[in-house]
Amino acid sequence: MNTKTHKQLAKLLIKINNQKIAESFLENLFTPDEIEEITQRLEILRLLNKGMTQREISKKLKVSIGTVSRGARIHKFGKPGLNQVIAWWQPSTIWQMWS
Repeated sequence: MNTKTHKQLAKLLIKINNQKIAESFLENLFTPDEIEEITQRLEILRLLNKGMTQREISKKLKVSIGTVSRGARIHKFGKPGLNQVIAWWQPSTIWQMWS
């Protein structure tokens, strides 16, 4: 991974303060399948943060236990800040944190 480009991307994401622009950016950068995968992973992390069991999440989201287990590993061993960002996320209000 190119660390300089990675840091530039993080700075760019901070500057996006408009939902339509952010959605357009994501839709141009990722395929629909990649966006679905990312949003599913975020939802798994959010539900883990709320205290749901892996089995409950698997049933609720209709995904395999393996998919949820991968999310659980990220939840437990992810880089600092991950759980804080996930805790901020409420699906209906995510964009309010940038307003």
